[in-house]
Amino acid sequence: MTETGARKFGGEAEKLAVKYLSDKGYQILEQGYRFSRKEIDIICKTGDTIVFVEVKAARTAKFGAPETWVTA
Repeated sequence: MTETGARKFGGEAEKLAVKYLSDKGYQILEQGYRFSRKEIDIICKTGDTIVFVEVKAARTAKFGAPETWVTA
């Protein structure tokens, strides 16, 4: 997959995540927040809690489930 294709795929995954969170009642505060060379995909709020979201998506299960790719 080209870098452009990967970015498009990632962008679509982030749109799905925003819709999911919005449907669950989260207030979306920011998308694609950049600082230095880092990025937080979604910053949202529920009640008094601020939530930072890293979106992971895959076209295949070749490398395992996306949730296993996130580290602390």
